[in-house]
Amino acid sequence: MRPEVLPFPEGTVAMFTWVFYGMRPRMDDRLKILDLTPIQFMVLGSLRQSGGLSAAELSRHFGVTYQTMGEIVKKLKRRSFITRARSIPGRRGFRLGLTRVGREALRTGERAIEVLENEVFSEMPAQDRETLCELLLRLHDRLGLQCDLDGAAIQTTWSAPSE
Repeated sequence: MRPEVLPFPEGTVAMFTWVFYGMRPRMDDRLKILDLTPIQFMVLGSLRQSGGLSAAELSRHFGVTYQTMGEIVKKLKRRSFITRARSIPGRRGFRLGLTRVGREALRTGERAIEVLENEVFSEMPAQDRETLCELLLRLHDRLGLQCDLDGAAIQTTWSAPSE
């Protein structure tokens, strides 16, 4: 018996949601080698790109509660992927940064995600991929989300920047 095929949703938001839920298990599968969730992986990437952030900054950036980000940070710290240091001595804030182990895990995850990305977008011309990334960045900005590319060109893959 053939499985039931659901109709494609109408509306842009519904299509984004549909694609997200289609991509999520594939991303989970690729990150399984590191025992990382997509948000843990993205936190590592944000810490590398920023040079260090507080848990509060990360929670705002990812749109999750401070408590949720605290759990994510605790798990990454337990695995020695991140460090926690006082931002200013005598103050409550902590700055999070990547450890050597965290940078290695991030690079491994980026290679796995790059393979996935190449599979998913293999039939899409490079110009269309670039246009898609530009449109997504515009939408990201329109939603008021934080994004600092430091003047870097738009990257269509999760390739690690040269260190």
